[in-house]
Formats: sequence, C-alpha cells, structure tokens
Amino acid sequence: MINVVTGAGPRVGTSYVMQQCINAGLDVKFDEVLEDMLPTEGNPQGYYEYNPIDLPKIKDGVVKVWPIFLHTVVPRKIVVLRRNNTYKQYDSIRKQAIREGGSIYPPEWVEQSLVALLDFLPHTKAEVRSYRTEELSDNIESIINFLGD
Repeated sequence: MINVVTGAGPRVGTSYVMQQCINAGLDVKFDEVLEDMLPTEGNPQGYYEYNPIDLPKIKDGVVKVWPIFLHTVVPRKIVVLRRNNTYKQYDSIRKQAIREGGSIYPPEWVEQSLVALLDFLPHTKAEVRSYRTEELSDNIESIINFLGD
C-alpha cells in the first residue's frame, strides 16, 4: 500500500516533506514529465507531483496527493500538513500564482482542500498524522520514520 503526503491547500510544505523523503532514501513516486513543466522559482528543489489520472495505478511508495484526489487511492498512512498562519499561506499562494502566470483566490483553494479532507479522513482506514507547517523542521524525522515504516 502507499503512504500519502497531503495538505490543507497548497504552500503547506508537502514538497519539502517529499524532498526530505527522497533524501532519506524512501521510495517516492512522482511524475518527471509533470515536474519539468512546473516553475522552479516556487520550489527550486522540486514539487514531486504525481499526475492525478495515474494515482490509482500506484501500489506502493510515498506519493503526494492533493485532497481532492484522495478518493482515488487506498493509503496505509497519511501525513496531513496545515499552516497555523493562513495569511502567510494565502500570500505564498498568490506569489506562486503570479510566477505561474495566472491568478487565483487563495482562500478558495484552502477551503476546497479542507472540505475534501473532511470528506475523506473520517472514512479512511489509514493511520493519519497531522503536522503544522511551521513545525516541519522539528518534526521531519518523525514524519520520515512514519512514512518509511
């Protein structure tokens, strides 16, 4: 079964966690073609995104899954990331949207993610752990141990 990294909206540290999983030698799944299409300014070390259409094909490893696509996978473990300071999150989302050449309304993205999480998490049999973005550095070893177990 797979282990999932997800978050309450974008810009919560999912890419950082995935990068640290790779550094720790975990079997991280991501779409290299999709990676090459994303702007490096927002995440110079990579995003580690997986094409949502192909998510049901994954059978093992660690994968980043956006909340609206959680229903397409059967995870064994889930790490949920969420920011304490939503103002900073909204600002980061806005800056990333500008880098990508588009415009968005950041609160809507966060709200959609929260709704999807609230719909999915009560029904999953996966073991779930939640972490705050602001405390990732302090908890990264625990997260990697959890996902790599």
